[in-house]
Amino acid sequence: MTHRLAVLPLVAPPQETLEEAFGWFVAAARGRLGFAPHWLAAQEMVPAERLALAGAPEVARAALARLAPDCALPLLVFGPAGARPHCWHLADGRRYALVPAGAPLAVLAHELGHLLFGWPDLRLPAGSVARCLMAPISPGPPDLPSAAMRVAAGWEDPLALVAGMRADTLPEGQCYMWSDMLIERQQAALVGFRTAGRAVSLAFAVPATDGCVLAVASRARG
Repeated sequence: MTHRLAVLPLVAPPQETLEEAFGWFVAAARGRLGFAPHWLAAQEMVPAERLALAGAPEVARAALARLAPDCALPLLVFGPAGARPHCWHLADGRRYALVPAGAPLAVLAHELGHLLFGWPDLRLPAGSVARCLMAPISPGPPDLPSAAMRVAAGWEDPLALVAGMRADTLPEGQCYMWSDMLIERQQAALVGFRTAGRAVSLAFAVPATDGCVLAVASRARG
């Protein structure tokens, strides 16, 4: 699937950064998607608009409605250094994501996850071993989207878990379906996710011991 989007650089166009983000997504999706960006002409902002972009999303909407009034595509905006990264919907139904031009790759990928795939934020308990692109952003390279989000995007087809499988032998990067959960191994942990509409929640995260996957998942569910 090819995702079309408009890109509005309000500062010097960070084209290499965007291409790096696209490449990261293509690798994460195992080649099942592509991108077709349409670059808009850079806009001049009055001081009040620059301040609005650095403030709350509700205020930024008015500025962006004027800066790109006719853009029907999902809109990615590279704003000034003080801009607050966020994704929002305009009153007419269009959606945009705003990131500072110098934002790390993980921040850009996170906001593209909202903008292009409709992924929600994922709240993880403090100290959780589970990882996901849509969880609070940590320093370093972006984490992969969770199994639930990869499957929802059509990047991966889950395999059915079979009794007797051992958690410590499951390969990373492959998700499995069991009951109402999508399960995957993340480094030394076995994690499961549930979905309810667009919402995604962590069902469990336990050490990938040498027990049977179904037994470990059953214990985690209580």
